[in-house]
Amino acid sequence: MKERLYLIHSNRGDNGCPACGQYIVWRKVGEKQYVPCDKKPVMCIRSPGSRFRVVKQGEILTDVEIVKKGRIGNSVRSNWFYALEPHVFTCPCIPHQGMDVSNKECERC
Repeated sequence: MKERLYLIHSNRGDNGCPACGQYIVWRKVGEKQYVPCDKKPVMCIRSPGSRFRVVKQGEILTDVEIVKKGRIGNSVRSNWFYALEPHVFTCPCIPHQGMDVSNKECERC
């Protein structure tokens, strides 16, 4: 039986995503709570009302926006921070809201 991927797990799993096989890192976010995250940190900025969630220093942060390199704009550098994005939001094998499931990039699905 294939293991499922959630935002928060009660114990650490393997270092590979059970759905796509991508390498993931586990971050502890509470008493016996772990979040599987992508290995590469993302640049973030606080943005009230945003839907994105990231993990930083053992805490799940909400109301953040992930800043892409080409869209930095006039943001003040002191407002930026690096965090890890939970893999459940980036896994190509998990259908996400607004994603065309017939056009997935996952070869294992």
